[in-house]
Amino acid sequence: GSPQDRPELFEIETEHVERTQPPNRIQTHATMQATHTTLRPATVARRLVVPRTSQARAVASVVARAASTEDEYALKYPAWESISPELTGKYDIQVVGVDQAKDLVAAGSAVLVDVRPAGQYEEAHPAGAINIPAFRVIDGGKNGVQSFMRFAVMKLNGVVPTESNPDYVELLNRAARENPGKTFMFICKEGGTLTPSTTFPAGKVSRSLKAIWRACHNGAELEPKSMVHVEGGIRAWAQQGLDMEEME
Repeated sequence: GSPQDRPELFEIETEHVERTQPPNRIQTHATMQATHTTLRPATVARRLVVPRTSQARAVASVVARAASTEDEYALKYPAWESISPELTGKYDIQVVGVDQAKDLVAAGSAVLVDVRPAGQYEEAHPAGAINIPAFRVIDGGKNGVQSFMRFAVMKLNGVVPTESNPDYVELLNRAARENPGKTFMFICKEGGTLTPSTTFPAGKVSRSLKAIWRACHNGAELEPKSMVHVEGGIRAWAQQGLDMEEME
């Protein structure tokens, strides 16, 4: 129809989805951090657009009001442009590809941590990985008003509704105590990257990178030098033909 006939629209940003190539060795980003000091606003890879019906308008209004009254079940992350420089500079997080991650797990020197929600881990996960969910699927309105509003907005857009897992850091600490001296490698579906590019000058955000930042920022018992990011994620793991497991 004509522009006058179209309903008013509002947009909801979704997590970037982009395949990255895993590196062949552990990389440090000290040099990149020293030479790359100007960051542009992160590019949004995809936006979902929904009509502003009366229901959507009500949801958007409540979400806006709730934004300043975050509850314990809806931990928010700062902008990726703030997280990335801390990961590469302050915490000096190193990177491995999926082949090297597999070898380190097989050698018994590292723990592979799948940070996806428990249900996704149970469906299929890299062989030998343990599940420490940094995020969890929102179960309706059980965890407060803000969780319910997030649930409603994501459901409207056909996205699996998730939120930060309030137990994540404690679960990670428990695993660290059970595996003293081991490196912890963090993996999610897409992996993301800390390597800058023209499209993503601050690197590409992912849940595994957010999980590492949260552990460092919130004072987990693991030292940053013991935390490593797996580039390429589970998608690259499967594409390389590496073993996957599922829960019975």
